[in-house]
Amino acid sequence: GGPGSSRRRGLSIDSRGDIYVNGTFSGQIHIGPFKLSTPSQKEEAIWVAKVNGKGKPQWATKVEGGVPAELALDRSGNVYVQTDPGQFAKIGPTGKLVKYFAPCVPMEWANSGSMAVGLSGDVYLHGALNNGFLCNSKIHSPKSHKSDTYILRTSPDGTVRWVRRIQRGGAGQMLVTPNSILVTGSVLNYATFGKNKVTTPKNKERMYLWRFVKK
Repeated sequence: GGPGSSRRRGLSIDSRGDIYVNGTFSGQIHIGPFKLSTPSQKEEAIWVAKVNGKGKPQWATKVEGGVPAELALDRSGNVYVQTDPGQFAKIGPTGKLVKYFAPCVPMEWANSGSMAVGLSGDVYLHGALNNGFLCNSKIHSPKSHKSDTYILRTSPDGTVRWVRRIQRGGAGQMLVTPNSILVTGSVLNYATFGKNKVTTPKNKERMYLWRFVKK
């Protein structure tokens, strides 16, 4: 509620049945008893909220950033949200903002997608980009094509472990398992990852499912 505007983006449920949601808002909004606001109706921010199994809001937090992606949880009850391509925020179990992480900055256009946290605490960011990432003065995945898919893996403290790319593949969803990473998306004509290539009938768009073995 409230006089501002709000849009939902991500949703996740923990083992106790508590629900975590996020989205963007401008102006002033109310999530149960919690009030969040931006300086003006023209400025957007990200909201993140926890709701128990009975639908009662437990906390709501404002996070600075652009368009948020899907949020993710770790085993300690921390919440992660991708605030911009290659960047994310960590929120503690009580809803307190812990820290912003900016391990990578896109060199050109990029878009946030899904997100996951592995059992080790490593953070996985997924989305689309039109060029490479600049990570700690090092360029990763340069010379990409329009709507390439990226997967960025960082340690819990935001240190970049690696960046992978699906050339010409549109970003969809990502699932991280103990031994592999599953990525879905769209492909028009062809898409490649390393030495692997998939093709479609001319000018026909299809969906793909790619499995990466974690290393």
